[in-house]
Amino acid sequence: MHADPQFCDEFTRETNRLRGDAGAAIASAQAEIKKIDRDLDMLVNLILRGGAADKINAKMVGLEARKKELERDLAQAQEPPPLLHPNMAHHYRAQLDNLYRALEHEDETKRFEAAEVIRSLIDAIILVPEGGELKIDGNRPVEAACLAVM
Repeated sequence: MHADPQFCDEFTRETNRLRGDAGAAIASAQAEIKKIDRDLDMLVNLILRGGAADKINAKMVGLEARKKELERDLAQAQEPPPLLHPNMAHHYRAQLDNLYRALEHEDETKRFEAAEVIRSLIDAIILVPEGGELKIDGNRPVEAACLAVM
């Protein structure tokens, strides 16, 4: 019962890359909103000092529209889950190897304890009707599938 270490390492790297990209997009939008606020303040000061109000006003309208668009996007954005620790896969793999050995142990008490640990790892088993029978739902997120093989 061994998962491919390269698969687990690559899964962790790719998951962290995707989560990092999502976090970077949120941070970028937040930074752009701050820049827009500074630009709007600067444009208001230009108007107060006698700048060309019509041109400045047109620029302000565009900036305010962009700010509203960014704020709407941020309101709908979900904060990405935390990054996976690079050694997480190795840690879980070692734990599962230990569980496997405990399940194979000749002492029934050790086997029972190992079975209880496995039960504690399962949140739910979803059964779906398929062809007149109940089958375990195989439509799981990739992360759950990776953890299943680790």
